[in-house]
Amino acid sequence: MTEKELGRALLQAHAAGLGATPDPRLLTGAILERDRRRVRVLAVAAIALWLVPEALVAYVLTTFADDFIPKQKQLQRGVAEGKLTGEERRRLEAFHLDWIAVGAKVGAVSVAAIALAAVVTVMLIAASRRATLRQINASLVTISEQLKQLREGRGPEAGRT
Repeated sequence: MTEKELGRALLQAHAAGLGATPDPRLLTGAILERDRRRVRVLAVAAIALWLVPEALVAYVLTTFADDFIPKQKQLQRGVAEGKLTGEERRRLEAFHLDWIAVGAKVGAVSVAAIALAAVVTVMLIAASRRATLRQINASLVTISEQLKQLREGRGPEAGRT
């Protein structure tokens, strides 16, 4: 049940009078179920979004160790020994510049993913708190109804202790 459906149901119940009021337990159950789904979806989204920057950083570190460092050593060794031709040197330097550009782009995407993951995490915390408060309120209403039934069942002295 969405917020709009709940609102319509409450307005229709109010317009039709108390006799047509939907069962509050059904409405409460629908609201609590919607909250559970929302929290579940936000939790999955938050976990997935936190995994994206982790994967990107792992990619950068892996390629750095596997590609960049060996090519850098090759460049340094070739320059020191004077064995590199001008074309080989330009090719290795171009590789380094390209790698740095890709690393910067991946870093920027990682930062954006972290920011998005943080926003979704805050949304998850807020939704979880709201759901918890609704569950507490629903439990308190149930307890209140049970106490009222106990008082009515025992008579006027049930209220005194």
